[in-house]
Amino acid sequence: MWTIEQSSAINAPVANLLVSASAGSGKTAVMTERIIKRIIDKDGCDIDKILVMTFTNAAASEIKERINANIMKKLDETPDDIRLKRQLALCANSHFSTIHSFCLDIIKSNFNTLGLDPQFRTGDPAEIELIKKEAIDNVFESFYESGDKGFLRLVSSYTKRTDSALLDVIIKIYDFSRTFPEPDKWLEEVVNQYKNGDIIIYENILLKKASFMLQKAFSLYKKALSLCSLDKNSMKFSEFLSEETDLCEEGIKSLSDWDSAYEFFDLLKFKTRSSSYTKIMDPELAERCINLRDQAKKHFSEVKKIISLPRSSFVKGMKDAAGYVETVYSLVKAFAEEFSGLKTKKNLVDYTDYEHLALKCLVDEDGNRTDYAKILSESFEEIYIDEYQDCNNVQERIFTLVSRMDEGQNNIFMVGDAKQSIYKFRDADPTLFSSKQKTYSKYDPSDSSDCSLITLNKNFRSRKEVLGAVNHIFSYIMTEDVGEIMYNEDEYLYYNEESDYTDIDTYRTVDVDIINYEKENFPEDDEALTTDSAEALYIAKKIRHLIDSKTLVYDKNIGLREIRYSDIAILMRSLKGHTQVYTDVFKMYSIPLFTDYNEGYLYSEEISSLISIIKVVLNPLDDIELVSTLRLSIFDFDENDFLKIRLCDKNDYFYNALKLYESTYKDALGLKIKNFLDTLNDLRKQSKLLSTVGFINYLIDKINFNEYVMSLSLPNQAIANVRLFTKRAEEFGSTDFKGIFNFIHFIDENLREKKDSPSASLIDESENVVRLMSIHKSKGLEFPVVILARCAREFNSFESRGNFILHKKLGLGLKYSDINTHFSYPLISYTAIKELISNENLSEEERVLYVALTRAREKLIMVGCMKDAYKHMSKYDSIAVSDKPFPADVLLDGKCFFDWILPSVLSINRDNPTYVGTYKTEDTAFVLSICDSHTLDLSDADISDSDYDSALNLRIGDSKDALITSDELYKKFTYIYPGYSDDIPSAFTVTELKEFYNRIDNEEQYSYISVPPLKLRSSDVEDHSLRKGTVTHLLLKYMDFSKIGSLSDIELLIDEMINKKFIAKDDALLVDTASLLNLVNSNIGNEIRLSPAVYREFPFKILKASKDVSDKFKNSDETIVIQGAIDLFFENSRGNFTLVDYKTDKSDNEEQIKANYKNQILIYKDAIEQITGKKCDECYICLLNNNKIIKI
Repeated sequence: MWTIEQSSAINAPVANLLVSASAGSGKTAVMTERIIKRIIDKDGCDIDKILVMTFTNAAASEIKERINANIMKKLDETPDDIRLKRQLALCANSHFSTIHSFCLDIIKSNFNTLGLDPQFRTGDPAEIELIKKEAIDNVFESFYESGDKGFLRLVSSYTKRTDSALLDVIIKIYDFSRTFPEPDKWLEEVVNQYKNGDIIIYENILLKKASFMLQKAFSLYKKALSLCSLDKNSMKFSEFLSEETDLCEEGIKSLSDWDSAYEFFDLLKFKTRSSSYTKIMDPELAERCINLRDQAKKHFSEVKKIISLPRSSFVKGMKDAAGYVETVYSLVKAFAEEFSGLKTKKNLVDYTDYEHLALKCLVDEDGNRTDYAKILSESFEEIYIDEYQDCNNVQERIFTLVSRMDEGQNNIFMVGDAKQSIYKFRDADPTLFSSKQKTYSKYDPSDSSDCSLITLNKNFRSRKEVLGAVNHIFSYIMTEDVGEIMYNEDEYLYYNEESDYTDIDTYRTVDVDIINYEKENFPEDDEALTTDSAEALYIAKKIRHLIDSKTLVYDKNIGLREIRYSDIAILMRSLKGHTQVYTDVFKMYSIPLFTDYNEGYLYSEEISSLISIIKVVLNPLDDIELVSTLRLSIFDFDENDFLKIRLCDKNDYFYNALKLYESTYKDALGLKIKNFLDTLNDLRKQSKLLSTVGFINYLIDKINFNEYVMSLSLPNQAIANVRLFTKRAEEFGSTDFKGIFNFIHFIDENLREKKDSPSASLIDESENVVRLMSIHKSKGLEFPVVILARCAREFNSFESRGNFILHKKLGLGLKYSDINTHFSYPLISYTAIKELISNENLSEEERVLYVALTRAREKLIMVGCMKDAYKHMSKYDSIAVSDKPFPADVLLDGKCFFDWILPSVLSINRDNPTYVGTYKTEDTAFVLSICDSHTLDLSDADISDSDYDSALNLRIGDSKDALITSDELYKKFTYIYPGYSDDIPSAFTVTELKEFYNRIDNEEQYSYISVPPLKLRSSDVEDHSLRKGTVTHLLLKYMDFSKIGSLSDIELLIDEMINKKFIAKDDALLVDTASLLNLVNSNIGNEIRLSPAVYREFPFKILKASKDVSDKFKNSDETIVIQGAIDLFFENSRGNFTLVDYKTDKSDNEEQIKANYKNQILIYKDAIEQITGKKCDECYICLLNNNKIIKI
């Protein structure tokens, strides 16, 4: 039943045993069997003497249930077995739990020693975030008040408009430090590293990177020389390349130490390539050789950038930054104390406290084990740790302290798989596993080693073809440099020859499907949606084919059967932003889809609206939220309403303007405002009386919010989201932060930190549905068919951004900011850490890929949509080699899964010019296909004709940019707003108003036109005048009169605006610079120069009674919106305003000019006085063409 390796793991005597269990190798079964054997054997131990620690409650429960069931089964066989009965009785006291639960038990047993109240509780994560915010605010306030110079220098150097980013950095460093057993010690080491200018560890990393790059350059030169050998006329170019190849070798040798490398690259100069070298060569061959040489030179340039300064400069940079780091350390320590104090006051702990408080109970201040730790270690004869590859340093310390290692009795059984360590974001440290894997000796029953390695690599999950594909790909791409483990024969997945799949005759290929994205077939601004849509459409067709063709799969219970939707899983690196398009497309193909991740519900229309209403209840003086709330169909205010309300009181809060309008006017709008204010007042009263969830439910009933929700495009989803929101409010009510105000503050923090939760799910995963899930969620699961999607999407690199970056072994990386110049540059610590983080992230991506591919039992499909697929394939083909693995530089260039998968597949057969077809190895067969995106259509989808046009756009549902039909478009443009009068225009521009007055003067019938007709050019002269006026106004908009003293100053301004693409060169020639200089030097120009406040191109929108606009409307009570832009107005020496309007009219008839523009100027004057509340006592028209200034 058991393999040799499994038997070894089950029967090996107690010691430190590391079991490297590859995917599907039966690790849980092995660990369970070992425990059963230990408790049943006469020479074994009782079950309560065994400690089993897992990462999930489900895993702990599964192991416990298996053991319980096994004991019961054996008792059925031998009911009088006293030992079995004892073990069954002791099961209730067994120690099978998560690591956190184990630590909590330690804390509860030592609350007196720790100074904790016995009634302490664990804070809700939301509550903890709020306490952190309070703590960091208190710390910064204290430092500001103290006037600490180091702190003020740090703030000045690393903040812009606010200090919020720096606050976040301090919390981030605090959280990071807590992943170490001794956070303070780690922080002190970081400070000392900067004080001492210790850069050895950093320079070694960068020298290693430089070596990789030069090795790559060397191989490129060698390839170019090899190509040259094919052309007899390449002698000169070959000699030239040989010289540079020699330089490359010298560069590699110089990398033995930093200063030698700096000296070499500082003096490095390349000779210029003579075109005569390649003119006599075969043109195609010459071009390839030149390209290879150019690529090699690029690598040289990159290395030169890395080694840009002597070692002493980098040491000085570190020491100069030590002050910043010391201040950061002080802030982190102060935050830790404040945060701890606030938690103590509230009598709570958080999850990271579990491990650190447990450590306090197990080790004293001198680093020695406590008496309690010794007693605890005596309680456990053997310790089992599941998923050991996901442990961190603090947990490792705890394991050691509760073991008997200090007594010389190694007794930890660790099981896991370094290749499946994918929780770096949770501080998992796979090197804990891999370092033991390298140092532990292979288990030998005849050897009494107390540190042994047992490898389980026989797979009981998957078909041979799937395992062959995984082995083939990872033998090329997983190395010590990328992946952090060498994928060799010890790591291979070996097929179980006794598998049930042996009886299945059908051969299953592994599909590698590339969608060639053709940009010209899609809108330029919609690439992300289009590529996602193309993949979703392709995958839907693939699934539909599997179902319709009645593909057979193996069922452990009944044998072969037809495939079901629930046999299929679609895996992605991340689901965020991609689920909706799959939901929409699969709906068209009648494919039921389940995902436990939808787009964040806090951003949904219904929840955003609900939050806005609550914020108005809490603070009606928030203008933005108030207007957002009033816009909702629940309250039904429109733009005209807002203008009337605002003009009732231009300067006060909008809420006060609302109240003023309601008390002043008794019209329809006044009544609507009264109803709103009555509702608001009632809600404000109830918000102080009711619990958080009670108030939200009251509000929903009070304003008929559910009726509004039902009017939305996805009402069922919206209702589910509202329920989820109220549930979250109820959970929040159980924390110390009571009340609706604290809840909304918490929601705001979540939105700011982008910690939104998924929307409520409407489908149950137990149904016959296709599952769409993240690769992380799929870990530990298996499916007959796995489709890995988005294989061509680039990896994220968020960890290595910002001014401060962190690394477990390298400490803190800093961008040094000069307080005087604010010039910022990365220190060597920053560059090295960024490089190492980048490499580690790539290693994690490889392991994520491994987890994804090993979920498949029978069929594996990899899909990706890429631009210019054939160009990529050509690049991959040049990488493909028969030797395994790929060089480190190739792997480090990986930007997506396909960058690793495709070269490894192409390595099987490098003589396929089309790339498409079957690539077969001894154990598997990859079928590579390329599908052009424009060939994808919906002809086989289950959609009606009326839906077909919308479906083609793949923008279904409530997408913000959803297409609308021509009928909807017509309705939008022809909608008649309440209060609209056919006779009276609702809005005027100032130009339209001028034309209106002219028509009235000429007794013409006026008819308001909503959309003015296009003005066609009547002549070049008219176009010339229009262009001249436009460019002159634009210059005056940006002209600072105080900086203009001559024509050359104006010409410099014109040149600058041409360079910035503000104006065209041809248009600039039309400007009369002399007239502009005359304006600057005029009396008005001098006043503008001396004015304390000058406003240019000032936009405005004012409301006027229609009867004040014209006698034509003297019997009307309607109002008209007038909008425009004022050329210039400035504060004059009297404290009032002077208006200046520029004109480029050719006429210089003052009376005619006044008559033409008087009404326009009066409108501008009225706007200035309405908006500023000050008098505009002078108005001028500047005739730029005639150098005249006319007072109106």
